[in-house]
Amino acid sequence: MSMPKIPVTSSKVPTPKYPYAQATRAGDTIYVSGIVALGLDGQLVGKGDVQAQIRQVLTHISNILQAGGSRLDQVLRTTVYLTRVEDFETMNEVYREFFPVNPPARTTVRADLMLPDLLVEIDAIASV
Repeated sequence: MSMPKIPVTSSKVPTPKYPYAQATRAGDTIYVSGIVALGLDGQLVGKGDVQAQIRQVLTHISNILQAGGSRLDQVLRTTVYLTRVEDFETMNEVYREFFPVNPPARTTVRADLMLPDLLVEIDAIASV
């Protein structure tokens, strides 16, 4: 028997321009798409500032999770995509602010991202 998938959307996060959901809930799990540091106006937040971009991304993820009935402390796994390896330590400092206790499993990779000036993209899986 298949489990219905339910789109999860937060009005506090920009609507995707392309064909994907902010997140999808299936049963007691929420799958958050790769989130970047765009404001509601579609403009980049924190150009050249990886700390500002990570804070924006994790705030967006928190808002999406809340819309789906979850929260950051229920995140099971994240994947962090950084454009610059030298931002790894800074990313960890900011990440720790959002996950201070019992952080989720995580993979971090260096990657080219789809829009100019993006320094980070993060996706997440959380329980409800």
